[in-house]
Amino acid sequence: MASLRGLFIVSLALTSGCLYGFDNPVQNLDSGVVAGKVLAPAGGQSTAGGTVHLLWSGLTATLDSSGQFAFLDLPESTYGLLVAVPQLPGMANSASVAERFGLRLGLAGGAVDAVDVGTLQLQVAATVTGSVAGAVGPAVLGAFAPADGGLGLFEGLATAVAADGTFTLRLPAGDHVLAASDASQSTQLAVHLAPGLSQQVALTLAPAVMAASVEGTLVLGGPARGASAQPGDVNPVLAQISYEVRDPSEALVSTGSLFSSPTQIPGSGATFDVAVPPGQLVSVKLLLPPSAPVEFASLGIEGVPGIAGATTVLGTVTWLTQTELSANGPADAGTAIDGGTDAGL
Repeated sequence: MASLRGLFIVSLALTSGCLYGFDNPVQNLDSGVVAGKVLAPAGGQSTAGGTVHLLWSGLTATLDSSGQFAFLDLPESTYGLLVAVPQLPGMANSASVAERFGLRLGLAGGAVDAVDVGTLQLQVAATVTGSVAGAVGPAVLGAFAPADGGLGLFEGLATAVAADGTFTLRLPAGDHVLAASDASQSTQLAVHLAPGLSQQVALTLAPAVMAASVEGTLVLGGPARGASAQPGDVNPVLAQISYEVRDPSEALVSTGSLFSSPTQIPGSGATFDVAVPPGQLVSVKLLLPPSAPVEFASLGIEGVPGIAGATTVLGTVTWLTQTELSANGPADAGTAIDGGTDAGL
């Protein structure tokens, strides 16, 4: 993910409340908090200046040397974290990264749980370089979690392929599926990456269905909402949501209603699917009309790769209210931005 604009600096002003601990013993955290501590890899690198992205929510925490972070007043939903410390000047292969997916804030006794993710140990990022053969026109490459029979969750990390077919992308160590695409061709490659090492790969595009889409499950924030909101409380709002898809030059590609027939599934959210142009890193912006009786700014999801013949699955997208955004720092009056290409690495 990249191009996140540091919209929100998250404070650690936490008060008491007995709630759920993830890796560590139970911590005293307020309801609706995701908190933890980031440890830099050995070698003297500090976490200061790094970022923790709460994926597909518009929230970013900027780290200091303590590595502690917290996101506050969150609704019931499922969240993912992408942590990145940029490469130090003059120090090759010093960028560090960590991921954590599937963090569930559920309900307990009528209140939203809290999650202490414990310690997130950064590893030096792996660097994938290589080439994409056969591309006609613009092409993109994205990193996805492995899944049986296709692509798993999009990890929020992608890049445009250069005109000569080359690319570079820094990723966490471990298993990934790389997916590359132009407007009518695509391919996938499973890779296993070691921390701090470079791996060179070659991909060759093959004809595919000339269509791509972005899918997610939308959870609305605010009072009486969240993943377990009842359809009668949420569907009238969902029915008013529109979207805009824009290409890398910010030109409008398409617009329309996000849901043809909104259906909130209590405990999950409402699934949406938006067609996007293959072979481009697009942005998808969610909007509500000024007349909507809720406190939402628009939500922009950026740097999403369109893969010909495939669906880029975001997982849960949590649309926070202005009040929830403000609880995490000074809220911008405009669009909450999430997404990008390289997490600032």
